[in-house]
Order: sequence, then structure tokens, then C-alpha cells
Amino acid sequence: MKTTWWITFALAGLLTTACNQKQGGTTSNTVSNEATFEGCGKGKAAPAQPPPASIETELLLKHYWVWEFCIYGENPELGRAMEGRWFQFKPDGTFEYGQWETLVCRGTWSLRTVKDKLRIKLDAEIDDHDSEFEIQGHTDDAMSWVGTDTYNQSSMIIKTINLFTRPTRKQFGRE
Repeated sequence: MKTTWWITFALAGLLTTACNQKQGGTTSNTVSNEATFEGCGKGKAAPAQPPPASIETELLLKHYWVWEFCIYGENPELGRAMEGRWFQFKPDGTFEYGQWETLVCRGTWSLRTVKDKLRIKLDAEIDDHDSEFEIQGHTDDAMSWVGTDTYNQSSMIIKTINLFTRPTRKQFGRE
């Protein structure tokens, strides 16, 4: 049933993009010249705020961060289905995200420290996609994120990797 949810989610994202293009939505200069997806979700993201200067901020602003592995303790199949999600963080505190080749929506991101642990909050325009993760470790091209209780994601463990472009199913052997 969870896999069906992800398929529905991907199709809804494609339909939203197509509707915006048909209604004359403006286009951005992204790799595939997709619509700016105004109103991609019924929810609202918080106003964007530029993130604080830090090593983690500099890393997050590099290219695309992709969920290479996702372990969801309560639902291993859902964790596997969420692999291939990507985020492109912008210096103004906004981000775009999708899965594999598909752009889904956008939102705002912020960093904050809670009990000496750095957290990244992802406030998407699709409220069901809001997330918060503790950044537990990083190198120049990989990070480990652990979900928090904020959105009931404390059983999520994610390995993110940095790629120059959006991931493809072919790259990860998921064709």
C-alpha cells in the first residue's frame, strides 16, 4: 500500500508540472526547463531566510543531495521506495526537490542547533513532505541524516550523497 502511495505521489507531481505548463506557468532555467511549479502543494512553506554561514551550509549548497540509502525502521519497503529523493538547496533558504528524474515541488530550509546537534528542517509546499533531520556526520560528498520526532520520523536513517546532476534510475540500477 505504501508503494502505491509513492506511485500516486510521483504521478501527482508530474500532473502538477504539466498543468502549470499548460496554464502558462513561467519556466525556470533548470536542466529540463520545467515549470516553476507555482502552487505545487496545498500547504505553505515558511518564509525563506538565508541560512547561517557554516561548513554544513557550504556543503548543502553544492549541487544535488541524493538519498542513496534510506532505512525506515517501521517500514523497510517505504524506506527503499524513498531512495533517489534529491534536494537542491539555494543560498536564499529555498530548495527544490524530487525523486529520480522527476521534479516534485519546492520549499524552504533552515538549520538550527538543538542540544548541540545540528538539524536541517525541510518545510515543503506539500505539507506531508515536511521533514526534520539531525545531521550526524559529513564529508565533502556524503552526509548521514537521522529523522527527529518533529514529524514522527525518528526511525529514519538516511545516507545522502552529493551529485552534480539529478539522479537517474539507471545510475542506481533501478530501471
